[in-house]
Amino acid sequence: MAIPVALAQIDLNLAPGLLPGFHLPPQPANPPTSVNVTSAVRLKAEVDNVLRKGEPLPDAAVEAVAFFESEVIAARQIGLLLAAAAPAAPAAPGAPLAAGGVALILTTIRALGNRLDARMDGIDQRLDGLQREIAFNGNIGKGTGVHIPFTEVLFRDGSLPSVAVVAAPGQLGRPALPALLDVDVIRNLTFQDAGHYLTHHGVAPLPASTVARRTRVAQIIGCVVDFRYVHHSRLLELTSSGLLMYRAGV
Repeated sequence: MAIPVALAQIDLNLAPGLLPGFHLPPQPANPPTSVNVTSAVRLKAEVDNVLRKGEPLPDAAVEAVAFFESEVIAARQIGLLLAAAAPAAPAAPGAPLAAGGVALILTTIRALGNRLDARMDGIDQRLDGLQREIAFNGNIGKGTGVHIPFTEVLFRDGSLPSVAVVAAPGQLGRPALPALLDVDVIRNLTFQDAGHYLTHHGVAPLPASTVARRTRVAQIIGCVVDFRYVHHSRLLELTSSGLLMYRAGV
């Protein structure tokens, strides 16, 4: 798999003659390939085998091989990570992306941060959807919302309708909208506010009349009574069987 990034070059810092008879691997590609990883692991295994037999090896040689294996594996992982997280223009041949260990670590942290942000965005979207579903289902059982106020249903972008959104790069602002706590608020929505509600709930095209817009808003938030005919003094509410019944003097 070709990886269009370049890292700091890795070398086996081993003095000549320290490991006679060992199969020393060639200099790894930049970034290392899976073949380079296999070669580094094989060399480390040769050293481990000699040490298990109790045969002496120079400490500097053991250290160099151990560092070489870990650096090749780490650089391979970093290269794959950077290629997946930041598919930018390929680096010029021989131009290292990071000149030293600290820069390499910082580059990796940024790439990990980008991937984590993307995953968190996905989690936030799923949680927002769950909150919308909970609010909608809860509102169905609240009748008119007069005795038990409706719960606000989040917009698709995760914002609360009654809280204004300030414009920012890549994000349109919007004013705070009336909190839809009961049928009276829905019935009094203006043509424009009802349109804002529907737009941010992803409805398109928008209904042409104010009443049609209010009706669609009521459906979206889980208001199941006909808000056009419900008033504080004479309420239509849902019974447990799902049938509408008339209640006077409420």
